[in-house]
Amino acid sequence: MSRLTPFLALLVACNGLGGGSDEDTGYAPPVELATPDLTGVDLDTLWTEAFRTVLAVDARAAWSAHKDALGLVTPGCPDLYYGVPPVEDDGLPDMADGMAWADHCTTAGDRTFAGHTFWQNAASTLGSTAAPEGLTTTGTRSLFTDGIVSEGDTVVSELDGEIRDSLLRIQTESGDEWTYNSLVDATVTGTAAASHGMPAGGLRADLVLSYRGGDVRTLEDARGNVFFFEHRIGDRFDSIAIDLTHAAPSNNANDCPDEPLGYISVRDENAFWYDLVFQPRYGAGDEGYENLPYTECDGCGNIYVRGLDQGIEVCPDLSFLWDGSTLNAPVVEDYLLSTRDFPQGGN
Repeated sequence: MSRLTPFLALLVACNGLGGGSDEDTGYAPPVELATPDLTGVDLDTLWTEAFRTVLAVDARAAWSAHKDALGLVTPGCPDLYYGVPPVEDDGLPDMADGMAWADHCTTAGDRTFAGHTFWQNAASTLGSTAAPEGLTTTGTRSLFTDGIVSEGDTVVSELDGEIRDSLLRIQTESGDEWTYNSLVDATVTGTAAASHGMPAGGLRADLVLSYRGGDVRTLEDARGNVFFFEHRIGDRFDSIAIDLTHAAPSNNANDCPDEPLGYISVRDENAFWYDLVFQPRYGAGDEGYENLPYTECDGCGNIYVRGLDQGIEVCPDLSFLWDGSTLNAPVVEDYLLSTRDFPQGGN
């Protein structure tokens, strides 16, 4: 037998010359998922609800839940501290002034504190409305937390992450302007947060909100995402992603004052994202040309799925942003948190 015989036999086998088929590879192409049908869904109402919902996820409700939890403190449960608590947590600030609780304890009434929460808060009022510089009010507060407070089987407050906000207000005899900034980079659950306006059932957020009020009313920045554990928008959407700015028509210097700049997306339970994109992104005149219908100033956006325009226009009603009750400023007293009534001293 020639030394080439085994090699030729191997070559024949590799080239499928022994009765095989080039198509006999066992490969099955992936099944492309069809985009869910949106027929019958009131999309204008759906996205209006999404706007309302995402704007409710600010630091105020989480801070109020924190205060409610502190109202359940009992002698010896939990341990209270001045300064950062003695726990291992990379998210805690170094050498920071503030207060904390840290413990894993249960009272006789089946009230439980587990984990830790460190907080800082400050408020000030300086000047006078009659003075040229006006009356200046500031407030800041922050939570760095991984703690659960419960009563029996009911979770009163579960906060895990970083939560902070700030207020700056300047009042004069001729005007009033304020700015509010909020960050919620945390898991927020429990009955207390829901009672203060958070969607019930809990959520995980990484969301920045910033807006101005008074003589100038603008939504400066709404950016980030929220995932809801139980709450559903329109009974089927469990998440929101947003990157958007807007201004009241009377304050809007954009060429299209009725239309926001940016996008807001919702995700259904099958992980399909529906992106409502308002165009043009930077105003009708910024690009130097018209590209109808995308440059039309109509307060409407187009829905995209997987980057593809679905040919569906949505026109949410955003007039509620300027009704005086949605984008409103906290009062400076909300930034005060007295510890005088705590039933035990700090460590």
